[in-house]
Amino acid sequence: MAKTILYTEQLVAGALLKFDRVSSLDIFLLAKSFLKRNPDYELSDMKLDYLKDYVEVEEGKISLKNGLNLDSYVPQNESNLRKRLEQIAGACIRKYFQEFDIEEFMIRKIEHYSGIREDDMDSIFCKTQQEELKKLDEKGYLTTTWQDEAIYDDYRETRLSDFGKLRLFKIDNVEEIRRFIEILKSMRYDTSLLDDFLIKQDLDMPVWSVLDLVKLEEFCNCYDRAISEEGASSINLIRLQSDKKTILDEQGKKLMENMLSVWDNHCIHICHPNHLFAGAKPITADVREMVNINWDDIDVEKMLRINDYKTFITPDCSQAFKYAHQCLGHQIMNEVKKGNRNGAISYLVVVERYTFDYEDNYLVRGIIRGDYEGYSIAFNPEYQKTIPQSIWEKSLRMSDHEIPTAYLIKRKK
Repeated sequence: MAKTILYTEQLVAGALLKFDRVSSLDIFLLAKSFLKRNPDYELSDMKLDYLKDYVEVEEGKISLKNGLNLDSYVPQNESNLRKRLEQIAGACIRKYFQEFDIEEFMIRKIEHYSGIREDDMDSIFCKTQQEELKKLDEKGYLTTTWQDEAIYDDYRETRLSDFGKLRLFKIDNVEEIRRFIEILKSMRYDTSLLDDFLIKQDLDMPVWSVLDLVKLEEFCNCYDRAISEEGASSINLIRLQSDKKTILDEQGKKLMENMLSVWDNHCIHICHPNHLFAGAKPITADVREMVNINWDDIDVEKMLRINDYKTFITPDCSQAFKYAHQCLGHQIMNEVKKGNRNGAISYLVVVERYTFDYEDNYLVRGIIRGDYEGYSIAFNPEYQKTIPQSIWEKSLRMSDHEIPTAYLIKRKK
């Protein structure tokens, strides 16, 4: 498909509505920015057929002729020069400058230079741009240092600070950073760490070499920063062993019973973690393994609305385990058939419903993880305290003669 051609002169007309002067570098940066945002257009070579009566060119810089300003009367359209420049610029260029991010433009212009001497400021930046420089400096995007490499020729030099480089990195990698933040949210990592982490990285490297979870973990270890978001904790999985005749050995059966048996006048629901936990989905296309979770941050209404769960009410956990085995096995085998044995991982969450203060409350018991090698489970530490340790305790629980403290607390849904 052929692209629509615009004259570079139109871009210059639009720029003169923003700046009192534009340089060849300004035009280059503006053209690059415009074409990035408008890929269906292309710009012709520079000519000044329509602007020649209003501008002058000196040392590669274009400005309005002496004596003219934007309010000057122009006979060609019986209006002022502002209207005439808008007319030359055209609708597409006008729209571009209506959405123009001058901060980004200035950061890119400064980044073009390895350093800008103080004596060169007036020749590099027009008056409008120098006002923007002050704003960038106030935001901490600039740093100014003395250069004293040559004897008797000390000079001050301005360049982007680490915060300025970070701002540019964020501008250039919006989608990648958005995706990385979603990964952090799914893993229940503290996203407020991101800026501090990125400041310490080499931002000239490829984006996914910078947005690296291993590097983030190393950063947190090095600077003693907690990587998990508030309320989240590590999921401590216990690998369940099997023997030659059964899926689980005796110890594995005991642990699974502790996860799935119901000893009180309660019930358990088994569902996918994405259907129960609030906030970002813990399992996504980018995050296949659960490492942290906030056991209390659940949305039972979501689970009920999605309605893809199973309820169990008896001490005999055989049916509950059969259901879990079928669900996990089906998902695992689907991945194995695709040749993705290492990625054949699936999860279920077990949540217990109990009545307190005449209302239904919910306590997450834990997570069951399945993979090609078998099963692992992770208990919610709060629930783990309630597991009966003997036949006598189970009997007391079943007869409602003993109620663990965990079930005497009102929990949000």
